[in-house]
Amino acid sequence: MVSIQAMAFRAHSLELISYQQYRYFNIKLNRLKYKQIEPLDRELKVPRPGKLRSILQLLFEKEYLPLDELMNAMEVDIGFLTNLTGIEEDFFKHYQLQQARTFSIKDLDFKVI
Repeated sequence: MVSIQAMAFRAHSLELISYQQYRYFNIKLNRLKYKQIEPLDRELKVPRPGKLRSILQLLFEKEYLPLDELMNAMEVDIGFLTNLTGIEEDFFKHYQLQQARTFSIKDLDFKVI
């Protein structure tokens, strides 16, 4: 589950292949158009992060970190979080809507005369 380019870079950084071999390898990758799409890129599914989703779920449900606060701190929107984490957009929208529902008139602390 590692790209060919990453393996070649690692081999070169560990000095398992010379600079000339690394350069030649990259030229071959470019000619075969593997720099854009590598073999098996379309066949292998990218695993989704399960731990990250469960950690965020815990933080949001226990209200240790509200979603709006996370988005404001990172200066991003839900679409960006979806692309960054690989977690579906509905997951984030659920907690965004949930926060909106928890606010009530009692939170304003009005005194009835």
